[in-house]
Amino acid sequence: MIINRLELKNFRNHRESVFDFEKGINLILGENGSGKTSILDAIGFALFNMKLRSDANDTITIDETSGSVKVTFTGNDGNLYIVARKIPTGSVSLSADGVMKNITGVTEVYRAVNSLIGNSSENPALFENVIVASQNRFTAVFDARPSERETVFNSVFGTEIYRKMYNGILKTGCDEYDKRITFAEGDLGSKNAQLKDSAELSGVKEAAEKEFLDCQKVYNENEKIIEENEKKLIEFSEIKSRKDKLILTIDGVKSQIAEKNRIITRTGDELKTAVNAASDEKRLKPEHDKYESVKKDQEKILKEIHLLEDSQREFNANKDEIARMERSRTASDGDRKRFVQMIESDTISLQNIQKEIASYKEASDLLEKERAAQESGFRSLTKRKTEFDGLYRKYTGAKEQSAAKAMLAVKAEESGSDETVLISEITGLEKESAALGILKTKGDFINSEITRYGTLLKELEDAERELSKQSCPYLKEKCRNIENAGSISGYFNPRKEEISGKIAGLKKELEEYSGIDDRIKNCNHNKSVKSEQLAALKKNIQDALKYRKDEAELKQLAAEHALAISKIFSGVSSKDAEYVLNERYEEAAAEMERASAVVQTKLNSAAESFKEKQNELKKREFDLGEIQKRIEQSGKKILTIDAQINKFDSEIGKRTETGRTLEQRILPLTELKKRSSDYILKLKELEPLDQEYRLAVQRASSKDGLESRLKTERAELEVLAVKLKDIEIENNGIEYNAVEHEKLLTRCGALKSELKNLNEKLRGLQSAYTVAVKAEENNNALIREVQEKTVLIGALKRKREIAGTFREDIKMLGPYISERRTKMIAAAATENFQRMTGRAERILWENSTEQYLVSIASSSGRRRYNMLSGGEQVAVALSIRSALASEMTDCRFAIFDEPTINLDAEKREALSVSLHAILKNLEQALVVTHDSAFREMASKVIELGQS
Repeated sequence: MIINRLELKNFRNHRESVFDFEKGINLILGENGSGKTSILDAIGFALFNMKLRSDANDTITIDETSGSVKVTFTGNDGNLYIVARKIPTGSVSLSADGVMKNITGVTEVYRAVNSLIGNSSENPALFENVIVASQNRFTAVFDARPSERETVFNSVFGTEIYRKMYNGILKTGCDEYDKRITFAEGDLGSKNAQLKDSAELSGVKEAAEKEFLDCQKVYNENEKIIEENEKKLIEFSEIKSRKDKLILTIDGVKSQIAEKNRIITRTGDELKTAVNAASDEKRLKPEHDKYESVKKDQEKILKEIHLLEDSQREFNANKDEIARMERSRTASDGDRKRFVQMIESDTISLQNIQKEIASYKEASDLLEKERAAQESGFRSLTKRKTEFDGLYRKYTGAKEQSAAKAMLAVKAEESGSDETVLISEITGLEKESAALGILKTKGDFINSEITRYGTLLKELEDAERELSKQSCPYLKEKCRNIENAGSISGYFNPRKEEISGKIAGLKKELEEYSGIDDRIKNCNHNKSVKSEQLAALKKNIQDALKYRKDEAELKQLAAEHALAISKIFSGVSSKDAEYVLNERYEEAAAEMERASAVVQTKLNSAAESFKEKQNELKKREFDLGEIQKRIEQSGKKILTIDAQINKFDSEIGKRTETGRTLEQRILPLTELKKRSSDYILKLKELEPLDQEYRLAVQRASSKDGLESRLKTERAELEVLAVKLKDIEIENNGIEYNAVEHEKLLTRCGALKSELKNLNEKLRGLQSAYTVAVKAEENNNALIREVQEKTVLIGALKRKREIAGTFREDIKMLGPYISERRTKMIAAAATENFQRMTGRAERILWENSTEQYLVSIASSSGRRRYNMLSGGEQVAVALSIRSALASEMTDCRFAIFDEPTINLDAEKREALSVSLHAILKNLEQALVVTHDSAFREMASKVIELGQS
């Protein structure tokens, strides 16, 4: 896979950026903040579906609402593809040769992309820890704590899922089985405790059933007797009911006859009253007519009074409004005089403030000139001081570094005197190691002989056991050798004794070689330590020469800075210039600081005075504006008041004329009210006779109706008399024996009471029988539940055993896969390491004794990663990373993000050499750095400026 182009729009500090890449090594150079890391983030986001380091909205360039990343790449099939992704939506598309692929959804698109670039897994840890070698983690991850290594490489190998399964879903499942088993066993114990004897429950049920049937028989017999008696009672009740109804009917008819007689009497009286009322009507008719005439005259006068009272109210309201307007006009006159006085006062204040403003402006101009002069002097002094401070820091730094280099050179020269002694000691250790190697070879040979004879002895013992069956295991017949020896043991014992003797002799000889491995290991360790000390001594000698050279250069630099300082003060006549000429720089700095403070104080004072004067000027100008506004507003108020006064005068004149008209109109009102009072007295006098007339008219009109009603009531009375006679005859013809009826009622009541008691007893017996049946059914159900629960517990225990076994297998699966992977990758890394360094050591990567422990092994022993030199650590780290990339992806693509950061000189040099070898095996690599050490090996260099 090769990335051909990266296009960024509104992505962090890249508004519109396009980067073209080539096959081979692409070097991306730039200082911090130039956008180097943003390029890597964009590639990871668009091509590998990595999460952004910050929120999507924070990733978008400031003042923009959206952004995009587009990557053009050549897939492993040789075709050209474009993957484009948008921010903040995260939507993604894939196209080939300009034609959009018909793939929807982020997951589906990246499944297709991974297939095209040779990334067999969608594991994000592969990109973070294999394809990308990040800042500060290039070599550090192999030297990290075991737990940190485990976290990183478990995620790379994808084995973290097994630990999560073991501690998560599988543990939850096993715990759930344990809970269910415990609950089921507790429930089973509870149900067993509730079980009862089935035979005993059946006996109780049968006894309850027999007693219920006996009681039911007695109940049925009594019920039949009651039924016969109740038929007789019904006959008695029907006769009694019929006779009672007739008696009630007789009483009702008698009541109706009495009521009819009362109505006839009352109607006759009312008829007499109606006949007398007709004569009263004729007598009172003249008085009624007189009352109606007076009433009409009264109503006419009242209408006239109402109209005049409306005019009276209008007259009073008009009078009140005239009084109100006269008060308002008087108030307006007062307001006008007050505003005229205000204008006169404000005009005098305006003239005074204008004089003050002219005075303030003159004083302000003088203060501004003084402040400008102070500021010019302060800027000149500040500029000189700034230049001096910068050069003085450089001068001081150069002198301090020169002294430090001199001290380092002395230390390095002192430590270089032990080189000859160390060379001699290393030579002696190498000879000792060679001699011990010969002894170890002999010991190994004796060990192999002991093993060989032991195997031979075991084979003889196995053959002896087989031959005890009296037949040869190979020929399946009697063995001639055994026959010749006389017996099986006679044949085998001499041979076994001979071999056992040889083994004993070899073991005794082997005792002379005990401890050889420890001695070799100790010798190799001492040699390694001495070699490292010798390398350090040689480095110290080289460093001493470099430090002396650096010391001379720094002294020269300090002299140049001193010359530059003297040039700053050339032509300056002041105390600080005098200190500088005598190279009394600290006193010069203090003097400039003091002079700067004095000038600053004067400048601040002048600025403060100017500011105060300006504030006073602004305040007076503000006061001037306010007074001008007040004068203008007062003039407008006077004009408004004059208009109001004119309006009031006009309105008062109109309303006065209206009042005179209304006053003439209401003059007759008093006379009309007097006449109305006279009519009211007359009506009160005539009203009793008028009411008497109206009552006589009402009564006289009811005469014809009363005569008709009286006739009807008398006819209905005759009908009721005939009806009463017929009913009395019918009642006398019915026979009824009340005593016999009462006796029968008593007998039925006693039987019903007894039947009720029997019914209560039956209900109790029925309940007892139901309880017995229910108890038997519950017990049978409980027996079935116990059986089912027992079967369930057995099934749960079998499932728990299977789940536990599976959980333990899953627990071992992660370490097993990691161990297999690390051994395979260690073998590939060893090839990389040997090809890179030309050395024969093997890289070991183990996950059994300690998590992902890296070491290198040779014939002289084994060294852990943290015991390696800086160059060896870089070579080993690169070898493993290269092997990881080759074994776990087919991308043939790598990114190195600031690989030299925080590396010392030795590691940087080793990294440069190792990278050159490793990168030859890749189709493309991106090296992001601010270090130009990789320029020579780069196919293309992209330089980023500070954004």
